[in-house]
Amino acid sequence: MRKHKIQHQIEIGDKYLFTEVGQGLSWCQSLQARWNVSSSSRSTCNDEVLPDIPEDQIHLKEVYIFLHSRNTLMKALESQRSLGEKNQENNRIKKQTNIETFGSHVVTNGSYVALDGSYVATYEASVKTFESHVATDALFVTTYDSHIATHGSSVTTFLSHVATIASSITTDESSVAIFGSHIITDGSHVVTDE
Repeated sequence: MRKHKIQHQIEIGDKYLFTEVGQGLSWCQSLQARWNVSSSSRSTCNDEVLPDIPEDQIHLKEVYIFLHSRNTLMKALESQRSLGEKNQENNRIKKQTNIETFGSHVVTNGSYVALDGSYVATYEASVKTFESHVATDALFVTTYDSHIATHGSSVTTFLSHVATIASSITTDESSVAIFGSHIITDGSHVVTDE
């Protein structure tokens, strides 16, 4: 795109120069006046010495100045193009530097990911510790259940003792009844003796 633009500028410059010369307005002569170029056969143009030109071919001086001016314009455009390419190269280097910097940031983020991985391992260890605590609690529950079962058997034994005591009480009551009947019998004996 830049190359086409420069070519277009050269074409415009050529058209302008040829138009000025062709119309006799002599743009080159205005340059001569600005550069203090005399009408003699030997003058300077941008520190360059013009060749000796016969008086009857003085128009060749203008052609020479025109060509020199065109060459100067081409050099200026070439310098502009080189500057543009240099700017593009600088931009490319900056872009590459930014990409490399981004890559270093990605590597740093990768280390953060690795660190998160260690956090996952720590979390898993914590989960395992929690599971061991749960298993220990389950053991405590089992022990507590066995204590409850033992206590239940103690209650059963106590109830059997209560039943034994109740049967003993019943036996004692029957003994009392028998003893009472003996008393009655003895009473009848007393009556008989009288």
